[in-house]
Amino acid sequence: MPTGSHVQAEIRSADSSVQLVSHRWPTPVNTVFTEAEQQHVLALQQQPPQATSSGRYSHGQNFHAIGRVLAIPAGRSVHIRATGGTVSAVRYAFGHTAFERVGGRSLEDAGEAALDIRSNRVEQALRRLGEEASRPGFASAALVEGLGLTIMADLARYLDKTLAAPRPRRGGLSPRMLRHVTEYVEESMAAPTIEALAQLIGISPRHLSRAFRETTGRSVYEFIEDVRLRRAILLLSDTNLPLKDISFRLGFAHPCSFSTAFRKLQGETPLSYRRRVHPKNAVLKEDLKAAEREREAEMREDSRYIA
Repeated sequence: MPTGSHVQAEIRSADSSVQLVSHRWPTPVNTVFTEAEQQHVLALQQQPPQATSSGRYSHGQNFHAIGRVLAIPAGRSVHIRATGGTVSAVRYAFGHTAFERVGGRSLEDAGEAALDIRSNRVEQALRRLGEEASRPGFASAALVEGLGLTIMADLARYLDKTLAAPRPRRGGLSPRMLRHVTEYVEESMAAPTIEALAQLIGISPRHLSRAFRETTGRSVYEFIEDVRLRRAILLLSDTNLPLKDISFRLGFAHPCSFSTAFRKLQGETPLSYRRRVHPKNAVLKEDLKAAEREREAEMREDSRYIA
């Protein structure tokens, strides 16, 4: 069990709750825990992916990879094996009867697929819940209820599609190949090319693109961008590095390129994210100057089209 658990923020509504939680697990982790009988739980991991993270529900025979979004049905036990260390997450708990009313199905139907919920809509809504918990405002409880209904509907749609048409695995990457690719991407400073990844495991770039999608359900490019976004969020949240240093660490040629990519994936600029996460911290002057230069460049670009 974790040696230190902390609820950093919490909002409760009539039939649900959202928490920002952190745990310090031993290294490695090999434990079983059970959720409450009346509530399902969705957890969005906020830290970069661990080197190893797998789990199985009660009565399951095999371990399966745990994704960034994990669902734990009410009253179910889950056996976790992972690298361990500090884990932070957005934890959304909601009534199992509410989900059945909204989605028309039981979360238990998902089986092991619930260990890795690959829905961008669900992930973005959970992130929004986490932001609201960290900085609650007017009608926060109502917002949690509204986003909760959205999450339940999107989760039900995702499960309906996933269970009705499971992804084919024939011709995908072997576990060894997938591990080599993911570890290489996660350990690389700059975004590796598909050609470099294909050469790493001894197949053609075209074969890698097809097999990676068959195995994971997303493209190599989407995975690389997701890893870089998580790394960027961690650097913006936990360090005072200037934006130009962060962009260099992530392999961007210019801070403006980093800002554009971050805003496309996150919906806001790196500077606005840092201000929101650390509102009491002083923003570096060079970051403000970089943001001003970026705004001026955008204005010049807009004026070209207007003219």
